Amino acid sequence: MGVYFSAGSMSTDASIALGTPWPSFIGFIDKIILPADSTAVVDIYSNVSGSAPAQVDSLFVTTDNSADRLLSIWVHDGTASILIGTRTVPDLSGTNGTDLRVNLIAPLGMVQADGHSVIWLPVGYKLQASLDVALAADKKMYIYGRVNIF
Repeated sequence: MGVYFSAGSMSTDASIALGTPWPSFIGFIDKIILPADSTAVVDIYSNVSGSAPAQVDSLFVTTDNSADRLLSIWVHDGTASILIGTRTVPDLSGTNGTDLRVNLIAPLGMVQADGHSVIWLPVGYKLQASLDVALAADKKMYIYGRVNIF
């Protein structure tokens, strides 16, 4: 079950996502969280000035940090940031050859009719992230993914 964000409200009505046409544009998310970002909520994708809904259909995170961190994902509706979920990002995920990158879409997105999970961002909304504890000095967390614009 997923959560759909629409015009300042949340719904579990999947019908708003059914019958969606092919995207007219494909964009990318490429945010680097630094130690200086600390625990602040930072923007990772903005559809504030967009003219059509955005669909985040892939979202991954890797890190070279030497300790696990909790990464929270938020949707900002123009007024408030709404927490949609938090995932543990194990130390060295996706950077040490042993621990895989962390998939954020599968557990945090809404499941579409085709079985794939996505996060919808109406015009005026932003996708954001925050950490429970700042990263160690000289370490980074990389958040990347794909966005379809309709």
